[in-house]
Amino acid sequence: MRAGLERRYMEEGLNTLTEFLRQCYLTPSLFKSVQTIQFVGGFLPRSAIHPDYQLRFATTVKELFAAGDIMLLRTFPTLAIWRPYTGIANPWLKTFAWLDDLQAREIVQDTLRTYLRDAEAAAPESRLFAQIQEIITQLDTFHSQGQIDASPVVI
Repeated sequence: MRAGLERRYMEEGLNTLTEFLRQCYLTPSLFKSVQTIQFVGGFLPRSAIHPDYQLRFATTVKELFAAGDIMLLRTFPTLAIWRPYTGIANPWLKTFAWLDDLQAREIVQDTLRTYLRDAEAAAPESRLFAQIQEIITQLDTFHSQGQIDASPVVI
């Protein structure tokens, strides 16, 4: 039962982050949006997250990047949820690599690649670009298909 509650807690954390990100691109200039995203995205998923939540998150990320709020985009790769995929992580954090749905992973990777390609021509920021590139690379490194029970979840 504890594992089920832990999983549900992680899913709701991701759902809350997804909803706030969605509001950020639907309602530009939300008050303290960067600070709020840092707080809401400050959790580290410690258990499996259902593919439906992952896909919804990935789709929202794609829409957020398309909206182009530069402050939010600079904040995004620094969120705690990406620690398993970046050099910030201790080796034990790699066990918490959570974005294991193939479709969601591809959407995030394609979105980040497009951002790198478009932003690099305008104003390259080596630290930010290095973080994003590491996330893209590590998403493939730490995952194989079919790791999560794909039973339906009501969102």
